[in-house]
Amino acid sequence: MSGSLTLLMDVLATAPLRVHVSLHQPDTADEVAWVPKLLAPAGAFITLVVRDPAGETRFETHPPKIKPKLRPDDDDSYLGLEPGYSYGIVLAVDLPQLAGGAYLLEAGYTNRGYHGTSGRPVGEIALTTESDLFLGE
Repeated sequence: MSGSLTLLMDVLATAPLRVHVSLHQPDTADEVAWVPKLLAPAGAFITLVVRDPAGETRFETHPPKIKPKLRPDDDDSYLGLEPGYSYGIVLAVDLPQLAGGAYLLEAGYTNRGYHGTSGRPVGEIALTTESDLFLGE
């Protein structure tokens, strides 16, 4: 199962916002964690939220309509993360015009209906992480 997974995030650029988000299996884990191979598009499995210093939401991704090529009941839809490995993606989104300054960027991951197979058990995955985000000239 995926009990020790964490979500990692690294801001690569701010205009457009480019963020590397990955599922990480700590090197101290005892076993392989199975995870869905699907991570994109932004808003489908990984959500991004930008909050101002007062905690007000200034931007958030929304779930798009998708037609996944990988089926939830197919073993090939899952990837095994050995201890110490991660699996991620770079997502790019256009932010609205925001005043320069400090913000909080939150990322969330959920595996939606991809709960694994009998040979590759996943269960429910819901992870979050946050990072400071500075927008400026």
